[in-house]
Amino acid sequence: MESNGTASLHLAVNDKIFRQFSDAIAAVAVCTMLPILSTIAVALRILAQKGLKKVPLGADDYFIIAGLIFASANCGQAIWGAVRGGLGWPVEYLIIYGRITIYSKVIYAGQIIWVVSITLVRIGLLLFYRKIFVNASFRIANLILILVSICWFIAVLLVTIFSFSYDRTAQTSINYPQFLIASAVLNMLLDLAVLTLPLSVIKGLHMSRRDKIIVSGIFGLGLFCVVASTMRVVYFVRLPKISQVDRQFSRTTFYCSLWSVIEPNTSIIAACLPTMAPLVRNRTRILNRTRIKYFISEALSSLTKG
Repeated sequence: MESNGTASLHLAVNDKIFRQFSDAIAAVAVCTMLPILSTIAVALRILAQKGLKKVPLGADDYFIIAGLIFASANCGQAIWGAVRGGLGWPVEYLIIYGRITIYSKVIYAGQIIWVVSITLVRIGLLLFYRKIFVNASFRIANLILILVSICWFIAVLLVTIFSFSYDRTAQTSINYPQFLIASAVLNMLLDLAVLTLPLSVIKGLHMSRRDKIIVSGIFGLGLFCVVASTMRVVYFVRLPKISQVDRQFSRTTFYCSLWSVIEPNTSIIAACLPTMAPLVRNRTRILNRTRIKYFISEALSSLTKG
């Protein structure tokens, strides 16, 4: 059994190792920055709701907050994975330092946390849509998307949890790499459906073209979430084509994990942006008051000088 001193030395060596690899450093940087930005977005959302509009938080807000917790947890385990678990390390270093098992656990845990976080955020956004759009056909389409998202979540979560069989005598299994591709493609399509769902309603609203473009642009900022989910598909498609566990394999699994961290956090930010209108209006009023006071003081100053 390792002594405490040997174990501490081993961990210190690991801490020095990860600094050699740009992928591991990038993972730490990205996974540190994203939860901060997501937390700021959620805090501004709550401030706009409770502080300015004086309305209690709704189900959509609580889903987003829960999504933030899981998305931040995924970032935390990815940072730990990059520093200690071999995430972003070349495969030969995983073997040399005995990180294969820990690395596999990081990938496994990350996939489970990802599916929970992205589903919570997606349902939170769809519930927000239901608060602001009352069109009957829209609400039916919205409900269908919520139900499909829940079904997708249950299927992906259960298959992921039991992707490593506890009964080694069983001789049946699914094609897990193909399942990952299928679930990633469906996730991308769900992101695209959620993104485009309100656009037809916005088009029919009685407002100026400029306002329609602005509102559509705010909702359209979620396009980066679709980009993130598309990148997950790209890297999951590459996995089955890699014939051996080499540097290409470890790098591809790294990018699968990294985009799985990016997607929920950018989705949280995009989901919070439409709720921040009261903050913008309040800031505009403050600026207008400041300008008025400035002009009044200038006018009074001119009169005094005259």
